[in-house]
Amino acid sequence: MTTLPQTTARMPRPSVAIQQSAPSAPAVGFMAHSAPIVPQMSAADVWRVLRANAWLISAGLVVSIIVGFIAYELLLRYYPKYTATAIVAVSPPVQLDPLKVGQETVNTSVLVMEQQNNAQLLKQQRLYSEVLEDPNSPVRDTAWLRQYNGNNPLAERDLMDYLLVTPVQDTNQIRVEFGAASSQDAIKIIESVVDQLMDDESKQNAAEQQSRSMQLTAMLQRLEQRRTDTVDDMHDKEVHLNISGVEGSGRLNVKETALEDLTKERMDAELRFALAKEDYNDLESKIKAGEDPPAVQMAVNEDPNVQRYKELVQDRDLRIMGLKDNYGAAYEQVKELQDEKEMFDKKEAQAEQDVRQATRVAALDQARRAQDSAQLSQDRVNQEIASLETDIQNLNRDLGDYQSDKDQLTGIDAQEKEIKDQLDQIAQFTAQKDQTNLEWASHPAASEIPTFPRLGVTMTMAILLGLGLSLGIAFLRESLDTTVRSPRDITRIGNLPMLGIIPHEDDDPQSTGASLPMVIFDAPQSMIAEHLRQVRTRLQHAASLDTTRTILITSPSPNDGKTTIACNLASGLALNGRRILLVDANFRRPAIHKVFNIANDVGFSDVLNKVDLLPSAVQPTQVPNLFVLPSGTKPTNATELMESQLLADFIERAVEEYDHIIFDSGPLLLSSETAALAPRVDGVVTVVRAQSNSRGLLQRLRDTLRQIKAEHLGVVLNAVRSQGGGYYRSTMRTYYDYQNGHAA
Repeated sequence: MTTLPQTTARMPRPSVAIQQSAPSAPAVGFMAHSAPIVPQMSAADVWRVLRANAWLISAGLVVSIIVGFIAYELLLRYYPKYTATAIVAVSPPVQLDPLKVGQETVNTSVLVMEQQNNAQLLKQQRLYSEVLEDPNSPVRDTAWLRQYNGNNPLAERDLMDYLLVTPVQDTNQIRVEFGAASSQDAIKIIESVVDQLMDDESKQNAAEQQSRSMQLTAMLQRLEQRRTDTVDDMHDKEVHLNISGVEGSGRLNVKETALEDLTKERMDAELRFALAKEDYNDLESKIKAGEDPPAVQMAVNEDPNVQRYKELVQDRDLRIMGLKDNYGAAYEQVKELQDEKEMFDKKEAQAEQDVRQATRVAALDQARRAQDSAQLSQDRVNQEIASLETDIQNLNRDLGDYQSDKDQLTGIDAQEKEIKDQLDQIAQFTAQKDQTNLEWASHPAASEIPTFPRLGVTMTMAILLGLGLSLGIAFLRESLDTTVRSPRDITRIGNLPMLGIIPHEDDDPQSTGASLPMVIFDAPQSMIAEHLRQVRTRLQHAASLDTTRTILITSPSPNDGKTTIACNLASGLALNGRRILLVDANFRRPAIHKVFNIANDVGFSDVLNKVDLLPSAVQPTQVPNLFVLPSGTKPTNATELMESQLLADFIERAVEEYDHIIFDSGPLLLSSETAALAPRVDGVVTVVRAQSNSRGLLQRLRDTLRQIKAEHLGVVLNAVRSQGGGYYRSTMRTYYDYQNGHAA
């Protein structure tokens, strides 16, 4: 019975027609539609290519050294070049700028600017044209110029390209270099070019100094005219200021005294106006409040009409009192006198009201006139002060203009003196014979050793070219080689997961003498066995072995090692504690019975026709938990058997007793029964032999698995060599050192 925990019942795989519509497998399988990965060449790939083509690279280096030496000898004979070098010092003349008088000191920035300017002038085509067209120039006698046969533009172009002018940093020097076939020609060319520039600058400086002298003379004449105009203007202003009372010291005593008096008078006027305004406002507010000032009451008391009516009222009172005493209050005349008294009382009140009203109006009118008079007095004083301040301001301006003219006259005197000094300096500078700012620091000299060709440079270039050509050929061979040799070649195809790499048996000394299909059991300490165990581990991670019970081992073509991988993978799983049934499904070239040295009378083909034969057909092996079912009698209808229900019945019966069924089949691209079996198992493992299968063949294998809807678990790259740029030389040494305890 199986040793795996049976958590779910194992259902038989559906038929091909059902699988056509089934969803694709997990992402680890072949049908995970991820974008193809275009691998980049790693450092290990580059090193492998270099090792594989070491003979080609070595031959290229030897040939390049020979070619480089021959090229050096030919260039030295026919195209030698001697370089002459000269140093020119820059001493910038004092710049006599008429607008910056007294600032003739040359600073560092000016010196650097002059150095850059002269370096640019030495690279001007116009300068070279003057040198080449001068009939007296020493350049006309050189072999360098004769090679151009009078074609001056070509000679100018050569000077533009190869005459090197370099400012020396942090100095006032310029390095000039030129190479020619003759050292004397190079010296003559440099001297002619630099001398021509010195002569041009000398003439230009002389013309500039003459132009500057004319400018300064014209400026001096303008200053003299300004002096005359300024003196006349100062005289006119001085007369005007004297007439206006300005003292010689520049003080305005008369105007300032008058301004002080008017200021005091304005203060008095403002006080009077304020008092008058206050009296008027106070009177007006009292009248509006019903209060009469004392003057109103006095006017009422002194009014004759009011007094007369008061007397009449008093008279009637006296007469009424007498009559009442004699005749009583009912006397007729008493009533008449009472009426007259009331009439006079009313007239008295009316007269008093008229007097009060007239007196109030007169008092307000008098207060208003006093306020207006104070306002007029204040306005008059303010006008006089404003007029006087304007006069003082104008006089101060005139006085300032006078002082400005005086200062300007002093400045004119100073400018005249400085311009005259500059004219004297220009005269001294013009008297000099050499007016250029260039001089020879060292005349050109050429070495007897040619600067071209140089053996080191020539050999280096030849070696680099040879090395580049050799590497190009090596990597071209790599790109044209379409065989699968490394994991990188497999990843070029895309959607092909790697399960592992198995080294070639000839490169593993510990596998010698062991049966290769059983190396994991016969030589468990070998490196091949170690990598087979890694394939087993990766397979467990690539697909859940609890559900992946049936696995098909196939390859693109014969002799790829699929039987070896199938036997070792089955042995590895069996050694891991699982019950494994290894089935030989390769009816055309069965090999399992030979590996395990068992009979092939009854086998897989017979069990398919009669599933009850399974227990008797299965044979145990020396590997614990590993059982083998040989191919049996070769059927005439192998493909039909794989596509029938017989296969499903066999698988259903087998998984009841075994944890996994490993099918060793024929090449997928050559065997139709393998193509029929692949979609009916849980997963397919493909074996690719290094340096045997092409990438195109592997791509066809991928496309075939995709078309038949098979679940691809991964690729095992088999028989990878360590020599010739392989992968395992250093890995094997490290592995066995570690096994023997030599590595930490």
